[in-house]
Amino acid sequence: MNDMDSPVDARLRDAIGALAVGIEPSERAWSEIDGRLGDSPRRRKPTTWRVAILGLACVALAVSVTAALLLMRDDAPSKRRAAHPRERSVVWQRQFASPVTPSFRRSVVLDRSTVFVSEGYAKPSTVRALDRGTGATRWSRTFPSSVFIQGSASGVVIVGGYDALAGLDVATGAVRWTVDLPGEGLGGYEPVVSSVRSETSAIGLSADSEGDTRPPVVLGLNPVSGKIRWRTPLADGTDLTFAQPLVANDAAVFLTTLSHPGSAPGSGAYAVDIGDGSIQWDVPLGGNQGFGAASAVATPGAVHIPSQLGIVTVASNDGTIEWRFPGTGAAAVARVGDALVALDGGAIVTLDSYDGREVARTATSVSGPQLLDSLSGGRGLLVLGLGSAQGIDLGRNHPLWSITWPGRLATIPVESDGMVISSTMDGRITAFSIPRT
Repeated sequence: MNDMDSPVDARLRDAIGALAVGIEPSERAWSEIDGRLGDSPRRRKPTTWRVAILGLACVALAVSVTAALLLMRDDAPSKRRAAHPRERSVVWQRQFASPVTPSFRRSVVLDRSTVFVSEGYAKPSTVRALDRGTGATRWSRTFPSSVFIQGSASGVVIVGGYDALAGLDVATGAVRWTVDLPGEGLGGYEPVVSSVRSETSAIGLSADSEGDTRPPVVLGLNPVSGKIRWRTPLADGTDLTFAQPLVANDAAVFLTTLSHPGSAPGSGAYAVDIGDGSIQWDVPLGGNQGFGAASAVATPGAVHIPSQLGIVTVASNDGTIEWRFPGTGAAAVARVGDALVALDGGAIVTLDSYDGREVARTATSVSGPQLLDSLSGGRGLLVLGLGSAQGIDLGRNHPLWSITWPGRLATIPVESDGMVISSTMDGRITAFSIPRT
């Protein structure tokens, strides 16, 4: 720590550094960031060299303006403007009273006609169903504790918080079933991230208390009845990351990280069979604690797993490691048509899915991209950052459109069928229309 740093300065610096690598800062760190961003440091008196640079800048500006005016004359040769992605317009926006604490956990879920949103860490926490086209409230239901959304299937949206799960009717919000986790021998657990599917949903739980080294548990749950069909513990001393589980070869691939530094040898990936809960394979990923949100993706015969050490590709049938791509910065991977795409130091890199060889490199206007996803219904790539997003046509290496978030994100934006939904820390839910590529 610098001699001039206060304890708050040190925590602030650590929180910003953690966010840059995909680790979720504590609620206290977020409040300190808010406070520090609101401060206005005193301006120092300009020194002589600063005045000189300012003078040179003014001269350069005058020259630039003169040149621009000359180019605007009728007899000046015209220049074709470089292509820029079109900023997408807002379809609708809702403002809710409660500010939202940021989390990589899911608090926004889309289906064909409805947007389900929750207030996450708020206590009490309200779940709302909004009309996808207009944003109008269809129903709302309030819970006494924090609630996040796991997903929807078969007419049920599954929500959960500390010690409980519930299935809500998608049309009315009525509670169809509840699961009391302490009653199932899972006291102190809460749902983190899940694969919600029609027949059997894989619900991922982690022990909630600091220092609790009990393993994550995946429940096989019937979404219509709430009946638990199987349960599978993973590795002691780990927690689930916020990565949405990939389903490949009838298995949900969950990613884990250390519960706290030194609690386990490293992170891991686990393919949990949807039918019976057996572990088809597991792969050690090493690294330190890091609650990222980048998910694994599949190509024929392979699963590509983001880790702190880059992309690890394994055989989808037995987890044998086939190749590694040692990218730098935030690790994220997506499949766009037949192309495999990864982040490398903020650049978008197309890889050969067979051996990990770099095929092409594409620029993006998104500052500090964190996540990648494929746009539904086409070959486009969705690049997500903390301040903006961009759609890219990989085939033509061409930007399609861009979005600037209306505030600091509270959770990962979601995209489906021509619409992107964001949730920001000021309690706003915003719907953007994007082209169907």
